[in-house]
Amino acid sequence: MVRLWGKGGHIWDNKNLRLRIRPPIKTWNLKRINKYIIHRFCGLKGHEMFCQVERSYIEDSFNLYGLRACVSNFSDCLDLILDRIGPEDSDDSHLTQSACTLYGLIHARYIVTTHGLDSMYNKV
Repeated sequence: MVRLWGKGGHIWDNKNLRLRIRPPIKTWNLKRINKYIIHRFCGLKGHEMFCQVERSYIEDSFNLYGLRACVSNFSDCLDLILDRIGPEDSDDSHLTQSACTLYGLIHARYIVTTHGLDSMYNKV
């Protein structure tokens, strides 16, 4: 089992594909953390073909159109992906699973853009 540490004590656990909590060791700025968590998520076993979606792409509501109906707790999942909620709010495994699903749906849209195609090309 691989455990990857993130902001505020988040642990990505590739066996259960869920986020666990531990006490924070240090504080980082939110933009760096978001990139770090997404980087770790994309590095998990079985996620080799995920690329890092740009934060600006995820924050643009146009790119998220229609996804609210596909994922329960859409707003909370988006906040978790963008690291806007604290670790005490993300202890729910259903929320974490939904956030993974949402990231996959966002990723599917992103990789057909010019930047996404470049990211996938550079990954392979």
